[in-house]
Amino acid sequence: MGKKVKSNALVPVEENGGLVKWDEELAKLTAQAAEAVAGIGGGSFLSLRGGQLSYGGQVMPGNTCAAVILDFVNENIFYGARFDPDQRLSPKCYAFGRDPQRMTPYPDVEEPVHDSCRECPNNAWGTSDTGRGKACKNTMRLALIPAGTYRQSTNDFDLFDKAEQYQGADLAFLKIPVTSVKAFGTYVKNLAGVMKTHPVGVVTRIKVVPDGKTQFRVEFEPIAKLPAAMIPVVLARHKEATAAIEFPYQAVAEQPAPAAAAKPKGRRKF
Repeated sequence: MGKKVKSNALVPVEENGGLVKWDEELAKLTAQAAEAVAGIGGGSFLSLRGGQLSYGGQVMPGNTCAAVILDFVNENIFYGARFDPDQRLSPKCYAFGRDPQRMTPYPDVEEPVHDSCRECPNNAWGTSDTGRGKACKNTMRLALIPAGTYRQSTNDFDLFDKAEQYQGADLAFLKIPVTSVKAFGTYVKNLAGVMKTHPVGVVTRIKVVPDGKTQFRVEFEPIAKLPAAMIPVVLARHKEATAAIEFPYQAVAEQPAPAAAAKPKGRRKF
């Protein structure tokens, strides 16, 4: 039998006559990696621009998709300027949180308006430059993976039925508009009360429809419960999503938007 080594032991190697500790080398690489990606957004978003659901520049047939919603967080976001579709701006202040009452500005926000979102003047009704809303928008960020392909001829989906389809699916994000936050909250409560499950346990139809007051709204509807065999797979993806969902916004004024990275082989798009 080979010699046993404690799992937390350092294994030194000779380099130029001296010993090098791998943990020190990894620490250097970790710091370099963090610096290299500083300011780069951490995920790909489904777009709702103009009331049209798209991903990677491709319009979703029927303005709809079938997805497993792996995780979601509250998001407060303040731009400090009117929306201009021709100008891409980074927010001046933003925050993420599971509890809306305890949210604070993200650590990389340089000049937070207040150290508590709950007490921030921009989070008060009537502060928006249009209407009676808030200057700071209370939205939600969703993390999801595709769960089927749309059949336009029948207005239905071919749902995934293999574990590798969920394992290999792209992790994407969706920021739902303020006017659809209540609908999503109702959807989550109904799943808990009626189906006794979390959104991670079902396939959800996400559909963007016209709205006379708000231009468009996002609707959520359960298509089917996931088979029991798929639950361990999506729970593993849930952990991945939870670790990734609160990534910061890119500082657009400081550097150009990063080029789209090549998609890993085997990953499924929406």
